[in-house]
Amino acid sequence: MQYICGLGKAPLFSPIVSDYYSGMEVTVFLYPEIMNLPAGTENVCEYLHQAHGKHYGGSRFIKVRALGSEQETRGFFGSNNMSGRDDMEIFVSGNNERIIVTSRFDNLGKGASGAAIQNMNIVLGIDEATGLNI
Repeated sequence: MQYICGLGKAPLFSPIVSDYYSGMEVTVFLYPEIMNLPAGTENVCEYLHQAHGKHYGGSRFIKVRALGSEQETRGFFGSNNMSGRDDMEIFVSGNNERIIVTSRFDNLGKGASGAAIQNMNIVLGIDEATGLNI
């Protein structure tokens, strides 16, 4: 990731393996000094949230949650909250010194099998969500 993104400092990954039938979360810790941001970006967390929102805006399959919405979970993200679903949630939290991007999804749904069904639907010219649970 450091090489492909041209980062001067490697992001910190903190993989956690647990015994869930389905559902997972992936967390990436970022530091503003490794990011190539426009001058004057004062609230790095808000900037990154807006960038994710712009990239995934309108997607039925990937939802970027509002800044601060992680407080609704009282700081606890259940890895299996998305179990049985074919979509993904992205949370951006942190401050100007540290940023945490957390994605949670069902690895059995939003993974390769869900993507295969979505792509098949697109090729067949039908609604891309047909047969998927979003």
